[in-house]
Amino acid sequence: TASGDSSTVTEDSNTASGDSSTVTEDSNTASGDSSTATEDSNTASDDSGEVPAANSSSDSSSSDDSSASGDGNDQASTGRMIPVTYRVVTSTTLPDGTQLPDVNIPDVQVPSELTAALQQLQALSKDVRTQMSTIAGLLGEMPGQTNQLMSDIKSITGSMDKMTDELDDILDDFDDEMDTMKDDLRQKGNTISDTLDNTSDTLHTDFDGVRDSLDRVKDQFDVIRGTVSDALDELKNRIDDKSIYVDVSELTDATSGDGKIISSTNSGEVYADTQGGGIAGAIVKTNPQKASAWFFQDKNDDEDDDEDDSDSITRHVLAAIFSSSNTADITVKGDYAGGIVGKADYGIIVAAENYGDILTDGGKYAGGIAGRCDNTIRDSYVLSGVSGDGYVGGVAGRGEDVSGNYVCSYLDMDSYVKSSGAVVGKADGVVKDNYFVDNGYGAVDGVTRSSEAESMDYDSLIQLGNMPLNFTQFTVRFMNGEQVVWQNTFAYGDELPEENYPDLPKSKDGYVYWEEKDVSPIHRNVTVHAVYRAYMPALTADAEEEKSPVLMGGEFYPDTKISVREATDEELAQVKANMDNDSPFYKYYLKKVYYYEVSQAQPLRTNAIVRVLNDTRLADSLMTMDAEYQTVGEAQKADTIGSYLSSDTQISSAGYIVVLNRMDIWVETLISAAVLALAILVVVGLHIRRQKRRNAAKAAAEAAVTKETDDETVKPEE
Repeated sequence: TASGDSSTVTEDSNTASGDSSTVTEDSNTASGDSSTATEDSNTASDDSGEVPAANSSSDSSSSDDSSASGDGNDQASTGRMIPVTYRVVTSTTLPDGTQLPDVNIPDVQVPSELTAALQQLQALSKDVRTQMSTIAGLLGEMPGQTNQLMSDIKSITGSMDKMTDELDDILDDFDDEMDTMKDDLRQKGNTISDTLDNTSDTLHTDFDGVRDSLDRVKDQFDVIRGTVSDALDELKNRIDDKSIYVDVSELTDATSGDGKIISSTNSGEVYADTQGGGIAGAIVKTNPQKASAWFFQDKNDDEDDDEDDSDSITRHVLAAIFSSSNTADITVKGDYAGGIVGKADYGIIVAAENYGDILTDGGKYAGGIAGRCDNTIRDSYVLSGVSGDGYVGGVAGRGEDVSGNYVCSYLDMDSYVKSSGAVVGKADGVVKDNYFVDNGYGAVDGVTRSSEAESMDYDSLIQLGNMPLNFTQFTVRFMNGEQVVWQNTFAYGDELPEENYPDLPKSKDGYVYWEEKDVSPIHRNVTVHAVYRAYMPALTADAEEEKSPVLMGGEFYPDTKISVREATDEELAQVKANMDNDSPFYKYYLKKVYYYEVSQAQPLRTNAIVRVLNDTRLADSLMTMDAEYQTVGEAQKADTIGSYLSSDTQISSAGYIVVLNRMDIWVETLISAAVLALAILVVVGLHIRRQKRRNAAKAAAEAAVTKETDDETVKPEE
């Protein structure tokens, strides 16, 4: 090969120091041929027809160099050089006439940017080859050592190219690693950011929860502090008063004695401002010395003993209500209403019965037996309605120990109120062994626990046995004041429709109606009262004007409303078409029409005084029609009161008020005659005036003719 021969020349030039000029000349030739052979290495061949390889492997070069070195050493000793020649073949026809095959390169669609880059690379490659050829030529003129330098440069160039390729690969790998690392860092950064955000939100939520919890704890501590403070104040007051009271009522029985109410009944309605009950308003501390004497069986009631007992710090309270009942309604304006007792600070209530409705009108603590009881209620029966604004219960609004009771309560409330229950609104002690009819409310504070009470229907409650008679039959009573108008006894679930209510009593100064109560179906004792109200004397229609266009006077109810508007053109036409205007004495002319509506729950009284604002000043009569354009109140002359026309007439729940101007027939006839006479006078006057004009014209014409005649008579004489 060319490179192999070139190496041989180099080896020879290194050893052939004696004939350096010849070596230089031959090496120049070899170098030039070598570069030429290198440039056209893809097509060049030697005389033997072998195609030379431009880039021989390092192994083959090494072997050629070794063989050349051996020959060179032998020839160097004789001082002779071996000339090397090269032939560059640029034709596709070999010397022996063989035609080289055409190589068809398939068309490849290359992007324009890549094509431009390849073209630029090709131009640079040609320039590099040209420069390298020039360098090789220059190096060939140098001493033989330069050939070694050229080889070293080529080796260095190859190493540099290899290093460049390796650096490119390393840089590519580094870029890939950097991209991967950036993606990982970005993803981890996003994850860290999300984690921090979530942690921040969680911390905010936790801090808010902790803050709320601390606020609630603080509130509870405030409540506890207030409760403890109140208890300490009460204890201090009792100690200052030398009186710590001990309730010993549980130790008594139903035998007669002080501090007891036994077998008391009430059927009269009770109205109170506060602490109202059918048997007792309140159980409070009075005369504690007698209770202490009873407790200690001390029969000595002299004053010295009382004085000694008054110095004692402990006082005993005895209060008990046994086997008492109430069948009337209890109404309290404020707090504490109960069928038996309104408020019981001490004492016990045993075997009580209540069948009357209980109401605190705007207050709290309402119960079938007690509004509030701080001790014991047991073995009692309740069948009633209970209503209040808080602490509402079938047995007690608020109770301590409640046991063994039978309850059918109806909590009459518009909505849920604080602490309400079919048995107890709120309990502070032991609640057990109670039975109640489930009417939509839980036993204690809206919740039913089997350990406290058992719910069932009415029939199941009755079958428990030993139920009072008032639990199975009920009285419906209608009352006018204190007088019973009508009453009857019914069974559970019977009906009493409103049309079967008794007749209402009469009232001279107002109206009467039966109060609204849920009577049917009958589930408990019900008392219905007659309610008296004064009529409203007048109604005013709402209007944007300073003065209302329509006023009505009469007997109206507090809920009665009136609305008024002016009639439409279609309504005006209908009113005009339906007006009765056939009177032989007068005739009406339509001026204005209003449409009105009167709304109220009760039947309307049709007699009324209607007043209409007379803004036309040409009207003097009124009439009324119903919504079907039928006459209700006949047209009549109205009185003038201020700026209003007023008339006593009839009205309907909806209809029209017609404003008219009435004219008598004789007046209309007189006016017509006057108009006719005036017309005749006008016609006669016009005729006379026209005749005068004609006469004047005729006289003027005759005068003109006479003058002409006179003129003609005078001319001949002249």
